[in-house]
Amino acid sequence: MNWDNAIVTNNGLKLLQQVLEGRQLWLDYAVGGAGTAPVESLPEMSSLLDQRQVFSIIHVADVNNGKQVAGLITNLELNTGYTMTQYGVWAHIDDEPPVLLAILQDDKGLEIPSRTDIPEFHFVFFTIIDFMNSAEWKYVIDPRLMRPRLDNVDPTTTSPGGFSQLWVNINTGSLFVCIDTSGGVFTWLELKRNELTAKIGTITHKLNRYPVCNLYSTENAAGMTGAGMTGAGGENLISVPGKYELSAFDTVTVTTVAEFADCTTINQISETMFAFIPPSWSKSLLLTFN
Repeated sequence: MNWDNAIVTNNGLKLLQQVLEGRQLWLDYAVGGAGTAPVESLPEMSSLLDQRQVFSIIHVADVNNGKQVAGLITNLELNTGYTMTQYGVWAHIDDEPPVLLAILQDDKGLEIPSRTDIPEFHFVFFTIIDFMNSAEWKYVIDPRLMRPRLDNVDPTTTSPGGFSQLWVNINTGSLFVCIDTSGGVFTWLELKRNELTAKIGTITHKLNRYPVCNLYSTENAAGMTGAGMTGAGGENLISVPGKYELSAFDTVTVTTVAEFADCTTINQISETMFAFIPPSWSKSLLLTFN
């Protein structure tokens, strides 16, 4: 699941041009769909194919390479599961109607289970939109979400809240969302900015082309092989944001989030796979080429 086909639509480009002219952009909601379209037709799209769900926008932040938009994926109103292969973000300017700002598409997609199969399924879907401008983007508070709680401390597992409720630490500005309330234990996820500040290394390859790069985290790089997309013990890989400098035909310099700043030992696994390993041999990274 790479969501490599990610673009700002033609209507979205018109919105961004108006932002550059000083007008206010509002993010309205996100939508999940089960269809796919030819890549060349994505810029012209004004809606998703086989739309299934509407998701809440819960956060927007400036990051090094654009604006990071967080959508809360749930199955609270989903009677039948599906594979989400398209994800779109809707926005508007001033009092104009919402339009499709950006669309992401992946042929394999993401399985969204029904609410009966997995109650309270949820995760936060981050989209980075390439817009290097200091203009503030605002988002519409979904009335389905509970009123945000304001406090002067961060929440803990004993801090009560409803599912999908937001918590704001007014001293630090940190933002959290409640993602689980099972058994009277409250799980709060901090919505952090994925700022790409850690340059972890440069690798040399022999592909004789500029590669498409993907970065994944795994708990342990020991035992990795090029046979499949798993780490030691069959552990699933988790996508990690990265910036890739292709300064030469055969080199790639990788920069990622600060959490992986110590992953500086590089092991080549195959012609298209490299492991970035920290001194502790835990929380390693895997770079793959397509």
